[in-house]
This record gives sequence, structure tokens and C-alpha cells, in this order.
Amino acid sequence: MAKKKKRIITTKGFGFNQQKLDAGLTKFDRYFYEKRLSEAFAQLRALGESYRDHPDVLVRWCLLYQEVGDYQQCLQMCDRYLTVKPDDPEMLIMRGSACLSNFFIAAAVQTFRDLLQRYPNFKQADDVRKTIAEMQPMAEAEVEAIGLGGENGLELLALHEEAQIALIKKEYEVAHQLEERILEHHPGFPPALNSISQTHWLEGNVQQAIAVSQQVVEQHPDNVYALASLVEYYYLNGDEETARQYLTDFGSHSSSKTGAAPSG
Repeated sequence: MAKKKKRIITTKGFGFNQQKLDAGLTKFDRYFYEKRLSEAFAQLRALGESYRDHPDVLVRWCLLYQEVGDYQQCLQMCDRYLTVKPDDPEMLIMRGSACLSNFFIAAAVQTFRDLLQRYPNFKQADDVRKTIAEMQPMAEAEVEAIGLGGENGLELLALHEEAQIALIKKEYEVAHQLEERILEHHPGFPPALNSISQTHWLEGNVQQAIAVSQQVVEQHPDNVYALASLVEYYYLNGDEETARQYLTDFGSHSSSKTGAAPSG
């Protein structure tokens, strides 16, 4: 979508000391527009002590992270904002753009579709439709490359990408549940199982993480993502001998995968 001048969104009525908040936001806005970004970060951190989940603070975090190119943090702040104020079409546009910047193409398309469904007459609706038309072929190509071809492939890829976003946000149970929804349609889908393995590991369920990765390797011996996970799991769990065995397998398969499309 064409880049537009950033506009600060403001909201009222959240039960805080509005005068103090407004003064802090005004100071941030001055720093931001003068490109004094270190001071802008410091100002938002100070505001966050009292107004952590206030929409006027969260939208500025989105803009600031977007400005410095930290698109993962920008996406997280978009989602935090939408948790507080879900009915904001401008933030849905920002979220979709953040998904694109993080290469979550299907999630971006789904976000923009959701926007159009909820706000068909939104002032930027035509721009959003053009963006969807540009991005959809890329998303559909990824659907085929990752092995989700068939009915609802784009929607399932969007679920997988939303699971990756949940992992970024450390929402491990959410990520697990999203991947399970994909497995209902594509049992044994390796990228979903690899993500589930990762959620087990991050939650401290070592044996479950190992079991799921081994399940992938049994069906797909060349799946380098599962092999890499097993190397990590066994090594960090103190079993260096088994880790070395999987490292050998990883090395032999990763060299043959160079330049290949990712398969999760």
C-alpha cells in the first residue's frame, strides 16, 4: 500500500489522569516528529509505567517500532492495541502492513479481508483491495510450496502464520491450538508439528518436544527443521551423543536442501 503520512490516533475515556497522559503524549509526539527517537523511546517507557495498555500509548509504540524497522515488536503492539480496541480499521491496516513486513503474507491478506468484511466502506478500502490483489498470488504460491494445497489452503496458511506470531508473543498455548486446527485438515503436516514441538520445549515439556520432532523425522527423515530441533533439545538436555547423531543427519540433509523452498 502507498505510504501515507503517519497520523497519531487518540482515544479518551479510559479512566486515567488524562491531563498527565496528554502532557506525556505531547512530549513524545515532539520527540517523534523531530526524529529524537532515543528520547521518544524513553518517554514511552515512562508512560508505560502508568498507562501500559492505554490505546494512545500503544499506537505510539506501533509507530515508533515501525519507524525504527522493528516489525516484530510493531506487530505485537498492534495486537495489544486491538485487544483493547478491536474496532479500529486504521489499526487493522497497520497490523496487515506489519504482517507483510514480517513476511506473513497470508496473515496479512486475512487481516485485510477481515477489514473489508467489517468495514466495506472504509475510506482506504480501495487501497486495501489493491494490496490484496497484489499479495494473494504470492500467498497462494506459498500455500503450494508449503504443502497446504487444496480447499482452504490460504486460510490454513494464515493460521500457521498466526501461530508463528503467537510464538513471537510467547503465547505458546495459542500457537499450539492454532497448529492443531491445521492438523485437523492436514494430519502430520510437518510445519505444524514443528511449531507444536517448539511450544512444548518453550513450556519446559522436554520429552513431549522430543517426541513430536521425532514423529516428524520418522515420516520425513530429511526435515531439517525437526532435525535441528532434536540437536538443540538433546544437547541442552545433556545428551551430547544423541545430539551429535542428529547433527550428522542435519548436516547431510541441509546441504542437499540449499536453495530449496522451505517446508517447515
